[in-house]
Amino acid sequence: MKAFPAALLLWVAPLAAQPLPPVEEPLTLRQTVDRALESHLKSKLNLEKIRESEAHLAEAWAGLNPTVNLNANQYNRTINLASQGLGGSSLPIPSLVGPFFTFDARVQVVYKFLDASQRWKIKSAEVGREISRQEYELARHQREQGVAAGIDVTRADARRVEQELKQAQLDDKVRRGNLDLARLIGAPLNTHYRPQESALAALEDGLTVEAANQVAQEHRVELQVARLKEEQLHHEVSAADAEDSPTMNLAADYGFAGNTPTQNIFGTHNVGINLSIPLFDGGVSDAKSDTFRSQLRQAEIEHQDQQLQVEQDVRGSFLKLQLARQQIVTARASLVLAQREMTMSSDRFAAGLGTSVELVDAQAKLARARDAEVQALVAYQLAQVELAANMGRPELVLQGEKP
Repeated sequence: MKAFPAALLLWVAPLAAQPLPPVEEPLTLRQTVDRALESHLKSKLNLEKIRESEAHLAEAWAGLNPTVNLNANQYNRTINLASQGLGGSSLPIPSLVGPFFTFDARVQVVYKFLDASQRWKIKSAEVGREISRQEYELARHQREQGVAAGIDVTRADARRVEQELKQAQLDDKVRRGNLDLARLIGAPLNTHYRPQESALAALEDGLTVEAANQVAQEHRVELQVARLKEEQLHHEVSAADAEDSPTMNLAADYGFAGNTPTQNIFGTHNVGINLSIPLFDGGVSDAKSDTFRSQLRQAEIEHQDQQLQVEQDVRGSFLKLQLARQQIVTARASLVLAQREMTMSSDRFAAGLGTSVELVDAQAKLARARDAEVQALVAYQLAQVELAANMGRPELVLQGEKP
């Protein structure tokens, strides 16, 4: 995030600087965000997480698909009929049969059409995929917000003899910000950019704290993720509860059986339904249910805390906006007074009534007043960005819309 404060200087600090080296490419704020979303490492990792979640969902659905197997075997066998209660004097058959050859080859199809636990696991996987998408949106919003994360304008002395040093420091900030910006959006580091925007649209006009908080509760991605996690855990609890439910399989096979692949070969088949009713699993399913229920309660507690944090963020943004507006009014009033004092000092010096020290002091006051106005404007625009981000609508800064 260290790159963002310097990078923001390119948009929100219209400092009166000496011309920098010639730029090579103009760049808008929208283009900056788009490039960062395409090339930034965190964005790429979140896209891969979405693909991973989709694969988990496909795996869960595959548990309900039919399975087809081909089995073939050739055995040389002997059977002890006496051990199975056959033979003896009452039956004219030998006690030991064999050795003899058996061959069997068949295709088996199994379709599990009743498995409540598996279907709840699919629901959980679907929600998991949506969480990955929301986390990606969260990363994208954070990236948009990060383009205007903060700024620290160098405070220099007001003396005219130090203006060149101050200008050099500001120029260096711009150049370093350009490097950070190029690194952020994945562009060559020797590329220079000329931002086309100089101000951000006002958002708070006609907007109350309560309305902004309502928008934030609906659009903050953190809260959306928290709601989806609760839904996912609900499905996990249902899946754990359903693990001791009956399951039913439909199985069918058809194949050829004989002594060898060429001797006494006959087509045989089996068709049947298998019903399995769990009676006791040692308490495993109950323990899993208790685990997921505890995780669900934890998620609900964290969700409530996040809601309070979002409201606190919104209210804090409004306080910053109020302070920033007051700073602008004060800075502009100070600038007007400094301009008047500069005019009076210039007139006195031209008339031979003032000294050069008085003139230099007036010039320094005017420079400080201009710098204060710039900082107040910067603080106001940063507060605008923070308000949009805390409402979960950072795109409003880019589009100039109202929430």
